[in-house]
Amino acid sequence: RERRKSSLRADFRATIGNRTFLLLTAIVFTLSMGFNFVASFANYITIFYLYGGDVRAASPLLGIAGTVWAVTALVAVFPLNWLGRRLGKRDTLLVAIGLMCAAQLAKILCYHLGPVTFALGGRALTVQGPYLILIPTMLLSAGMLMFFTLGSSMVGDVCDEDELRTGTRSEGTYYAVFWWFIK
Repeated sequence: RERRKSSLRADFRATIGNRTFLLLTAIVFTLSMGFNFVASFANYITIFYLYGGDVRAASPLLGIAGTVWAVTALVAVFPLNWLGRRLGKRDTLLVAIGLMCAAQLAKILCYHLGPVTFALGGRALTVQGPYLILIPTMLLSAGMLMFFTLGSSMVGDVCDEDELRTGTRSEGTYYAVFWWFIK
């Protein structure tokens, strides 16, 4: 079936008039900006707090953390799919936000040099200080993957909702506005 053309101005006005879309975009934008503003501080803290400014000494740990980030993001796709089916997108998004909050709180405990001993089922597990930063790295990587994957897929849900209301498809405009804010 042939669709009549609409103006960019009318499509844009309809897009920014959708309260659900604005709320979703505001949530993703706010988190993205917050993360981008403070992400580089993790490297700074590792280099200057843990290693006293010695970039050479900190570099292997930063390389390991980057690799752990990438591997965790690949592996986190599987729990994302499982949780998405089990809990639904909204609640899985809340789990992702919870993982990111837990990662930030874990940084308080994990960014130090000395060894830390955990009690696990009557056994003591000792982890050497600097490598504890891999815990918040994994939590944040999994949370970010889930959050941004679900956020993008929820734009499609907003498009479906809009089509039911208006009878037209406007996913191009919705995704253009969404990604403009995120970028």
